[in-house]
Amino acid sequence: MRVKNAVVIGAGAIGIEIAYLFSLHGIRITLVEILEHIMQSVLDSDMSEGLERYIRENGVELKLKQKVEAIIGEREVESVALSSGENIKAEMVIISGGAWPNVDLAKKAELEIGELGLKVNEYLQTSDSDIYAAGDLIEYESFVTGKPILGQLRPNAVIGGRVIAKNILGYKVKFPGLINSFATKFLGKTIAGAGVTESEAERNGINVVAVRQDSASKHSMMRGKKPYTVKLIFNTDFHSVISVTCKLGSINCNSNNSNAL
Repeated sequence: MRVKNAVVIGAGAIGIEIAYLFSLHGIRITLVEILEHIMQSVLDSDMSEGLERYIRENGVELKLKQKVEAIIGEREVESVALSSGENIKAEMVIISGGAWPNVDLAKKAELEIGELGLKVNEYLQTSDSDIYAAGDLIEYESFVTGKPILGQLRPNAVIGGRVIAKNILGYKVKFPGLINSFATKFLGKTIAGAGVTESEAERNGINVVAVRQDSASKHSMMRGKKPYTVKLIFNTDFHSVISVTCKLGSINCNSNNSNAL
């Protein structure tokens, strides 16, 4: 049976990518998110709202602040029941609700577990100095807040593996504080980011001021220009930029760095 209707649970980066790819094949997509906005962990509401409009304008139905109560069907998926009482017809359900580190093996090895995952030092050593760890399993230190965060993205794991290999060979290479950059795409928009949002900075007691500016990617007399919005977030205590967010006609990007910008 050809899939005509699909539900994607979770409107993070992967969920949006799946919705984008399915829509290219003419499948009717409903994207369900339990939070108030899509990609809420990496985008402030003032930036995600524009992306939400764009997604809806391109045929994807968004169900925000909704919880999936049940996936209904006997032998095959027939529909999805939401907390609002609505039933959505579907022949396929994709769950993209995130992941949590499985630290069972680490616990059996009596290694120290942190708040979010396996605890490591700056050289990616666990509490047993002969055991190293990297990737989705560990908790990182945020470059901006200094607090534990997860960095469940391929580049973080690749760099971590290289750091571990060097250190096993006798080098003393430190894994830097994590900016946690990412990139994803929906049709003509690319969304990228790194670091913390304005709301996350405020939750962590960082005094910030945010500025937004609309502009264009090229001079008004040049062809092919695209509109974009830039959002700068400043740490007022250290007079440094901790976040840059931009939305360019077909690009929406968000990057954060306390000193390098």
